[in-house]
Amino acid sequence: MAVALSTGLYATHTLVPPTPGPIAAAGNVGADLGLVILIGMVVSIPAALTGLWWAHRIGKDIKSEMDEGGMSYEELKNQFEKLPSTTKSFMPIVIPILLIALASIAKFTKYSGPGSNLIIFLGTPVNALMIGMLLSLSLLPKFDEETLMSWVGQGIKDSAIILLITGAGGSLGAVLSATPISDYIKTLAGGSISGGILKLRVLMHGTSRML
Repeated sequence: MAVALSTGLYATHTLVPPTPGPIAAAGNVGADLGLVILIGMVVSIPAALTGLWWAHRIGKDIKSEMDEGGMSYEELKNQFEKLPSTTKSFMPIVIPILLIALASIAKFTKYSGPGSNLIIFLGTPVNALMIGMLLSLSLLPKFDEETLMSWVGQGIKDSAIILLITGAGGSLGAVLSATPISDYIKTLAGGSISGGILKLRVLMHGTSRML
């Protein structure tokens, strides 16, 4: 289970928006987010299936103490209150992805029919993710102080470090793109490698001093 989950989560987390890393990378290079989603899925799905196949192959020969005397799925499920439906659970993830993909298709095909502006507006990454966030509120068992303050507050606390890291990475990317560092990187392929590395280190040192 750990191999299957880690392979699938790692592949999608590093390659498929709307996770923060791919969104930041696509924004830094100016790539179309819908196209990044499609290409990321093409790469991540085979990687996830490979991890699942390996987990099934190796897992047959591994015995766990949890397999003996553990609770069944129904017993574990009964410990919780009424769980949301599968459709409601997937909507906060699937709807933003579909909106972003539709907006990318509309831009690529230069669709100008009825509703084109609305599709592009809703498919803007910030708007699509906001819609997903609002849809996730439907998963709350009830709207009271405990869920709105405690649960949401804990979610913000857990995600804050990820948002800070992503924001710092985007800021650093903007700083580097505003400097002639790309010209020095190009010299690594054409000119003297040692000289290019030296110039690159000098430029990086000067950038860090300015920061």
